[in-house]
Amino acid sequence: MLAKDLFVAFLTVTAIAVAAESIRRTAVAARAAVALRFVERWNDPQLTSFRKEWHTLYDELRTQPPASVRQRLQDDEVARSIATDILNFFEEIAHAVNANAADRALLDRVLGQTICGYYTAVAPWVLGL
Repeated sequence: MLAKDLFVAFLTVTAIAVAAESIRRTAVAARAAVALRFVERWNDPQLTSFRKEWHTLYDELRTQPPASVRQRLQDDEVARSIATDILNFFEEIAHAVNANAADRALLDRVLGQTICGYYTAVAPWVLGL
């Protein structure tokens, strides 16, 4: 009788462990899928013209002193709009990562350097430096 109860208990615990692992793997896959959707949006061919505008602005801003960056983005409505759009996209990524909906490690590997470089270029304006 004891052996039968122990065997049933073992099977129950094993089934719970298998189910928990399955749930964990599903959650990991879902976070990776959300992260990859951000990467897909970033690489969307329909955003090519926007990216060209952003890259032109970025190339200019990254070589400027902080006061010039701040002044350019305060005075130029088009430049400010472009910078705001890119920052809003990064904020959307940050919210997904903070809510544990997107895989941070995957996004960091794929877009991390890009996000850091872009943010550094506009930081004087964002932080009011």
